Amino acid sequence: MDFYYSKSYETRYDEEFNPYIVKSEDYLLSLSSILLGFQYTFYTNFINDLFFYINYPIGIYPIFYKRSSSRIETVSPIVTISLGYRLTFIYDPLLFSMTPQITANYNIPKLIEEKGNWIQKYSLSCKFNLTIVFNSIFSTSISITPTLIFPQINEFESIDGYELYKYNISGEFVINLRISENISSGISISSSLIGYLIPTFEMYITFRG
Repeated sequence: MDFYYSKSYETRYDEEFNPYIVKSEDYLLSLSSILLGFQYTFYTNFINDLFFYINYPIGIYPIFYKRSSSRIETVSPIVTISLGYRLTFIYDPLLFSMTPQITANYNIPKLIEEKGNWIQKYSLSCKFNLTIVFNSIFSTSISITPTLIFPQINEFESIDGYELYKYNISGEFVINLRISENISSGISISSSLIGYLIPTFEMYITFRG
């Protein structure tokens, strides 16, 4: 669920240059997307998971959002498809997993009857995760995910000449507390380093709890 709220005050002047205040409020409350898919698990010396997911942006439809005006954008019409494999090895109290996957993003303006191009973008990634389970309540994990991002393709016809291959390396550190059988709480710190084949980088740090 996405929630956005903004209140602003602007000073304006009438024809006689007398100041007056204009207040504006913007808000958006929306269910952003629905995740559909399946996972097949089989066991060898490891735990093996094959998965396929589709993330569909239901937040583009009015029934799933409430907003103050058309100036507040709804969820982008991007459909995400993921196909991958997860291998998990357990050596108590350690749990190691490796998850290679391919992800496709399709920007489909026609879903919300907007003008624009269909856009598709693909990426290959592999997530490496190490989890340490200290006891039935407390656990922590560290993960690193390198990703190769292919150039964007417009209208299912050509590659945008301004697009280059990009790479992304992201990391996450998680502390998790298990409150009950079905409830857990925790905090995570993540950062991401992204750039083209030339040294252009951006870094993001996010705290979630």
